[in-house]
Amino acid sequence: MGMMNKYILKGHKPVVEKDLLTWGRWFEDGDKRRVALTKVGKWTVSTVFLGLDHSEEAWAFAERMRPINQRDKESHLDSYRGWNESK
Repeated sequence: MGMMNKYILKGHKPVVEKDLLTWGRWFEDGDKRRVALTKVGKWTVSTVFLGLDHSEEAWAFAERMRPINQRDKESHLDSYRGWNESK
């Protein structure tokens, strides 16, 4: 298995970041990676930039839906390639 590409966002565009320390400093700031945080009915929807190639499809963004009531363990996960798809 080869090395995963690491990405940062320049505006809304994922750009490869070859320097691990630069990527790590950028990635640790969750506000830079958040695309959206929305409440819809009983759900909290969090959409974030992943910063890594997680598959050959290079899904760059993930959206997780969780119930506002934390006792409910149901959740859903969707992945997207681009900023506009993820919004």
